[in-house]
Parts: sequence; C-alpha cells; structure tokens
Amino acid sequence: MKLKSLLLGIVAGASLGMLFAPKAGKDLREKMKKERDDGGSGLTSLGDSMKESGESLLTYAQKLWTKTEKFFDEKLAEDEGGDKKMKKGK
Repeated sequence: MKLKSLLLGIVAGASLGMLFAPKAGKDLREKMKKERDDGGSGLTSLGDSMKESGESLLTYAQKLWTKTEKFFDEKLAEDEGGDKKMKKGK
C-alpha cells in the first residue's frame, strides 16, 4: 500500500510539474486543449509528454553512469600505478 501511494504521488507530482513549468507547461497545455477540442480527454498529450521526459531522463542517467564508471576506473588505474611505483621504490 505504501509503495502504491508513493508511485501515485510521483506520477501526480510529475504531471503537475509538467503542467506548470513555464515554457514546456505552456506547450503541453496547448496540446491538451487542442486534443480536448478534437473530442479527446487531453490525457494522451500528458502521457506522451511524460514518456518523452522519462526517456530523456533515462538517457541522461545512462550517460552520467558511463562518465562515473570511466572516472572511477581511471582513478583506480592511477592508484594501482602508484602502488606499483611505491613497491619498486622499496
């Protein structure tokens, strides 16, 4: 039950955030209005916008993960090189 409430809160917060964001919110509200004028509910536009945002966030997270992995791999390689130099110096 707590997980369901948490997920509902996340979806509601993201939806409201998209609706009230300055530029993106204005564009989304216009798309929703056009969809309602055409006989729809407007929710398709909201869903599409949320999907695009999720895909964008996923792409960003993947790039960040790759950069973080590379950074730590380089640092570990530097540390291993330093350990070898210290051992040779003894």
